[in-house]
Amino acid sequence: MTDTVATTADSTTPALACRGLRKSFGGVQAVHDVSFDVRPGEILALLGPSGCGKTTTLRLIAGFERADAGAVRIGGHTVVGERLSLPPEARRVGMVFQDYALFPHLTVGANVQYGLDAPAGRAEGLGAKLSRAAARYVPYAPAPADDRVREALALVSLGDMADRYPHELSGGEAQRVALARALAPRPELILLDEPFSNLDTRLRASVRAEVRAILKRAGAAAVFVTHDQEEAFSLADRVGVMWEGRVAQLGTASEIYRRPATRAVAEFVGDADFLPGRLAGGVVTTELGDIATVGEIGDGDRVEAMLRPETVRVAAAAASDPPDDGGWVTAHVIEHTYYGHDQVIALRLAGGALVHARLDFDATHAVGDTVRLRVEGPVVVFPAPAPPHG
Repeated sequence: MTDTVATTADSTTPALACRGLRKSFGGVQAVHDVSFDVRPGEILALLGPSGCGKTTTLRLIAGFERADAGAVRIGGHTVVGERLSLPPEARRVGMVFQDYALFPHLTVGANVQYGLDAPAGRAEGLGAKLSRAAARYVPYAPAPADDRVREALALVSLGDMADRYPHELSGGEAQRVALARALAPRPELILLDEPFSNLDTRLRASVRAEVRAILKRAGAAAVFVTHDQEEAFSLADRVGVMWEGRVAQLGTASEIYRRPATRAVAEFVGDADFLPGRLAGGVVTTELGDIATVGEIGDGDRVEAMLRPETVRVAAAAASDPPDDGGWVTAHVIEHTYYGHDQVIALRLAGGALVHARLDFDATHAVGDTVRLRVEGPVVVFPAPAPPHG
């Protein structure tokens, strides 16, 4: 068994390069000037809400949709360009569908073999096409002895399941069979469309870890789309947050969470509160006092400071506490949500603003308590939204 996926490009050539991709449907622009690269062996997540263009982008890369404009290069070879759009089978791309798309009448081995019957980029003769079509309707197909099938199943730790049928598999095993089928032809790129949406919540975390480990063992570059932040952050090396047809931000999970590029990204990725303030000299003045800032934004009287719950520190209040003691301010606990591993409380400030704090599982602050809080900065600041007219 080999531990790498064969590619035609050297390590300095992006496994995938998208430039200026555009696609509209009935006058509605679904994808607008999308550009990004995926390095060899890298896993990239396209993260965003429904309708943001992430699935359309994946389909443009795979060749299931034709781009209105832009270019796509896979393994250094142009597959989409001016007056060029290669069909999916000529792009050397492996696809893992949301519903896995396993043939129920074929064994696990035969399902994986199916991905090898027509290697990407090779024209099929009529006989081969007829053979493949007939294979779909064979009631019981034995597991083939192809070395590549054995190699692919061993890669996903299913080497002893070649003779089983899809109905005999768990959801996680079916997911790995679909991945083995995609990896067997040794494509330049693996595309995964909402790959964990059909798994129950308890399975998702373990299967995510398995899929990441498999892709890394195979050395495969991959792009997957998801609306789930936890999924994207835990599986991908980098994340592209899509918003209204564009890539709003591309970076590591930490970069995107700690320093979101826009207010929309900040709201979508994790929990955030926004406090109005005044910015001057890299310090924003808010109801929680003066807080250092990061990022580049000019001074202004109308800005908003983003507060993640993890940055809000809470302490018990006492009658003897001075009004302003080391940046602490008084607030009242108005809501409490317990998650087991941690808990979140909502706090009302004296001026009426609402902020949230994430606490350890054993914290004892309860609804109705008066507490002290402060922010451990620095914080990201955004221009305040324009006030409504009229």
